[in-house]
Amino acid sequence: MMTLERYHGVEIYNTSCDYERNTGLSAAHIDGVIVAGRRPWIYAVDDHHGADRPNLPLDACGAWISVKAPSLDVKSIMESIRGGLFYSSTGPEIRSIGIDGDGVISVECSPVKTISFVSTPSLGMKFYAEETPLTHASYPGMPGETYVRVEVTDILGRTAWSNPIYNET
Repeated sequence: MMTLERYHGVEIYNTSCDYERNTGLSAAHIDGVIVAGRRPWIYAVDDHHGADRPNLPLDACGAWISVKAPSLDVKSIMESIRGGLFYSSTGPEIRSIGIDGDGVISVECSPVKTISFVSTPSLGMKFYAEETPLTHASYPGMPGETYVRVEVTDILGRTAWSNPIYNET
């Protein structure tokens, strides 16, 4: 990924690869690419391989992106995707992400077991549900962070991933 130029994004999750070989998750690779200076958008996808094996779940409709666009026409949707106005998911919803004047990042989501603020190595923070599922969390950030991205995981192990938020200071 470091020798390539002008790519728009990378897969954080691929349903087919997960179901067929348990190689569907690439979060650590993406974080390495970001730390090395690239700024990709993050996609979760499935590209049905049509594998016909016993006990292999259907690998279609297991991962997708949800786009924030002003309308449902192709132009609006593509502009939003090019601008990173989407998140990727295998189930949970990220309903909003905001940053206040002090740099605190807040997320609201469907009920989940964990909310993680993934960041520059050794930084970030993870919140765990105790008696009731989480639907929001806030993270003040830490000195030295170059980016933060949000991951929310529900009780079934399904995850949603935000695009990275880059520290521009």
